[in-house]
Amino acid sequence: MRDFRDQPGAATLEAGSLSVAATRTLLVTGRRIPLLSVKELLRRMEAHTVRSASPCGLITEFFRALNDIGEGLLQQASERLSAVGLKVLKRDIAGYRKEILEMRRASIRVARDMAYKRTAMLEFTRERPALFPPEEFDRFDRQIHRYAALVEDAQEYAEDCQSLVEELRAQVEEETNRNLYTLTMFSVIFLPATLIASIWGMNVGGVPFSGSPNGFWLVAGLIAAIFTLFAIVLYLLRFRFF
Repeated sequence: MRDFRDQPGAATLEAGSLSVAATRTLLVTGRRIPLLSVKELLRRMEAHTVRSASPCGLITEFFRALNDIGEGLLQQASERLSAVGLKVLKRDIAGYRKEILEMRRASIRVARDMAYKRTAMLEFTRERPALFPPEEFDRFDRQIHRYAALVEDAQEYAEDCQSLVEELRAQVEEETNRNLYTLTMFSVIFLPATLIASIWGMNVGGVPFSGSPNGFWLVAGLIAAIFTLFAIVLYLLRFRFF
């Protein structure tokens, strides 16, 4: 089974494994890290809010706790994602890029793993194993279908994370295109000046104004005039071509 890790302050959903071996009279669980649903199940048992006389009933109560915690965590994660999404739409992404990518990575991993477990548990309920008493199986089946709905919510959350990452990438590409556009405009504006300077810089005879004492200023003025004219034309036509 899969459970949510006990990681206070974590910005993403983190899942952990819970191994279970059950018979009619014995239930053995194993885990490497603290898991929220197991801790919640123990708390409910100590508070006597859960009364189960069989291991099958404890498994049902585990899924009940898992669904309760999972729905709350997904709600918190979705609210966090919505807040970050508003920041991204306002282009205020400073310090959020790494967090968004981590949220996407964790959400995809959790959604895929939960979907695999959902398929296995639904197949398990279709077989109606004799291990479960009839009255207990109905409660178990309801929690499994509730878990299936939780998996769908987790998949939607993962898709929202992916959409936010795509929006972030689109903004980065747009910023890159804007910078390239600016560089291209500067290159186009200075192209006539570069051409004129190259022509007058040729060390050959017949270059205009080469014998005039004011030749430099005449060429400089010509370059400035063409530069200004080119800039005005591009400014007036920028919405037509770009």
